[in-house]
Amino acid sequence: MNSMKINPEKLTTCILCGDELIRLDEPITTQCDFCGKYSTSSNRCAEGHYLCDNCLEIPLIDYIKRICLKYNDTDPIALAVDLMSSPVIMMQGPEHHFIVPAVLLTCVANSLENTDDLAQKLDIAEAASIF
Repeated sequence: MNSMKINPEKLTTCILCGDELIRLDEPITTQCDFCGKYSTSSNRCAEGHYLCDNCLEIPLIDYIKRICLKYNDTDPIALAVDLMSSPVIMMQGPEHHFIVPAVLLTCVANSLENTDDLAQKLDIAEAASIF
């Protein structure tokens, strides 16, 4: 499951919000919403989201982990809907076996204000979700 990757060439919508990607008249320098690096882009979504090519090529499991690690709220339904609404998550894909435990671990850690070992717990959940 960990080898499944996002195919940036097939994307027509933003993987963060689902809005349509807009082709810019001229390339701009912008910051990646995942890694923080600056690079040039020829498209963005209406919300201004941008992911660099390196971040777009990460495995889906790592994408889910990054979203969870950036999430600061305690609402598991909101996080699950955000993840499952992403155009890179298949409706009945195997990544759903990881989404549920990842969401619950994230929201419990945020609720307890103890996110120090969340990345390790997500790694354990990943190992347990592989079938």
